[in-house]
Amino acid sequence: MEKLGIDTEQQKLEYYLAVGQKDSAFAIISKPLHRNRVYSHSYTNVISELIRRGMFDYCGGVFKQWQSDVNKGQQRISYLDDKEKIAELTEKPDEARQIIQKKLNWFIKNYPDSDWRIRHSIDDFVGLAARWHYLEDAIKSAKSNKHSYWNDKLLEQLYTDGGDVISLAKLLISMDEKNDAIKFLYRAGEYDELAKICRNVDINSPDVSIDTKIACAVARWHTGKQESARRILNSLPEFGHGNPYLFAKISQKYLSFGELTNAEKFANLAVSSQKYPDARIEQILVKVKFAQGDTSSAIKILTEIPTREKIPEIWRIEQLFKIGKDKIALNLLRRRWEYNDKNNTYYYYGYGGSENDILIRFEKYDILVARLIRRAENSEDDWERNDLAIRAAEYALKISPERTVKIIERYFGENPQSNKAKILLGRALCEMKKFKRAIVILEGGGSNDMRKILAEAYYGIGDSASANDIIISFLERNRDENSFVDVLTILIDNEQYELASEIGSLALKLWKGSQKIWLKSGIAFIGAGAPENGWRLVKKSAFQHYEKNVSDNALDFWAKASEKNNPQNTLDWARTQYIDLNTPLHRKFDLRVLSLKILWNMGKKNDAIDEAKQITVIFPNERDGFTLLEKLYSDANETQKSDEITKAIFKKFNFQFDYAFDE
Repeated sequence: MEKLGIDTEQQKLEYYLAVGQKDSAFAIISKPLHRNRVYSHSYTNVISELIRRGMFDYCGGVFKQWQSDVNKGQQRISYLDDKEKIAELTEKPDEARQIIQKKLNWFIKNYPDSDWRIRHSIDDFVGLAARWHYLEDAIKSAKSNKHSYWNDKLLEQLYTDGGDVISLAKLLISMDEKNDAIKFLYRAGEYDELAKICRNVDINSPDVSIDTKIACAVARWHTGKQESARRILNSLPEFGHGNPYLFAKISQKYLSFGELTNAEKFANLAVSSQKYPDARIEQILVKVKFAQGDTSSAIKILTEIPTREKIPEIWRIEQLFKIGKDKIALNLLRRRWEYNDKNNTYYYYGYGGSENDILIRFEKYDILVARLIRRAENSEDDWERNDLAIRAAEYALKISPERTVKIIERYFGENPQSNKAKILLGRALCEMKKFKRAIVILEGGGSNDMRKILAEAYYGIGDSASANDIIISFLERNRDENSFVDVLTILIDNEQYELASEIGSLALKLWKGSQKIWLKSGIAFIGAGAPENGWRLVKKSAFQHYEKNVSDNALDFWAKASEKNNPQNTLDWARTQYIDLNTPLHRKFDLRVLSLKILWNMGKKNDAIDEAKQITVIFPNERDGFTLLEKLYSDANETQKSDEITKAIFKKFNFQFDYAFDE
């Protein structure tokens, strides 16, 4: 090793891993455990490093040492979190489930009054069930358990994440939590079930909360008792003592019913009874005007800025952009800019975010770039001017690379000294296919980003040898997990599969526990003509659920790769695997997702959508299936159906959140 110039612990560790001397690598990683006094975090750090390096078989001994060193307290079971992670990474969700259940039971037994510990374990349990697509099975299991307070809380969370609000409501009522049951049924739009509960609610009682009265009124409206609903809503002000937020809530309900006269009446009451300005209340009246088709009145409200507003609030500008009144929206923006320029309050935030936020939200990058450039021109501070120019150049890339080039050259010259300017100029030139000039700009640059863009430029002119040299030299200085992922991505994108395969082999030796490395290396191996090993890694990436993004990307690659061969063969294989009794539940979910992706890529969009619908039927408690269906409708430009699924997802899975304003 001395001849190789290896003189640091990190270099030694990488050497041992690269040549397969795992015992020597373990000796370095586990050094913190050989001190006179070893703390809990030392065990955590060592195990975390072993997992990242893929040395799962060495973790067992560390777990045993940890258990023997700690005699009492919470640390006694801290190792279970790492055990659970290993079980997930090795595709053993049942084992992971047992580990979390053990942790949960231990806390309930030893810390029955430690609410936060137990709830955290419940969240872990439910999160695992959601990731591995067995929420329905977990619900059945929890329902069969002996009744207890904490089992009910577990079941409550499973129902919540699984979108079973009716079962949740029944459970809450059995736990004497009727108000929560009413609240959740109301938000989920389960009005028939809500109406049944409301029959036993004394609407006229002052002890019943206003929110409960509103919920019951809405339930009655949707179950054919509109007159009763009106009576309840119209009687609410006597309990609210002129509260503008109550008027606004009543207006919202009438607006949702389509009763615009009453909606306008209570919206006006809300606005007129305000003691302190609140943009949310004024927005109710704007929504009513739009619903009435009175766009001119809505715009008048939006543009008549009250004296209490120093500058027009962002929400006004947002509403105007939404209805396509860009010119009017810009006039309000200019009023803000004039005020900010005069008072140097560029970071003034109001209801709705900042000026930049709203322009980005509506993709008004040309306006944003022009604004930043103007501020740069007016700035007397060199650092601020350069910073504003860089930000403008970055946003300009969203419009055109040519604009970015002009901005950089104007403020930093044709060969800028600033690294940020070099990087942006290099990116823009590569997008413009001006690779030779990009090389001149970036050659000799020391930053990692510059070297990666420089490699892309060399690939662009067809000089793969020089690009590959840059990639190799980059890895000589950066051997962390993310650097390997970045390099493999660049090589794969440029079809440098042989080198990618070599680097992937090394990456797997150094970072064998990385799901991203599995996928990138697998793709590289397939491209380099080693399909057996490559597909093993791609499938391993697809069927693990610890890192969902990796699983999704693996399934995308799998579906696209099948197009090059015979996609029908992959479909037939997936269906055969699906009906196999030995195929675990999470794989069944993935196989159906793979099938719909293949069908979509084959142009069989309706078949893909039907497959997604089937997923929502077979896995009714899984949000992912509904999200997939929503995306397919959106990609098929079936906006109405996509919006319907969006609303269904909100009602089914987001009913625990209330996005309406509170008092």
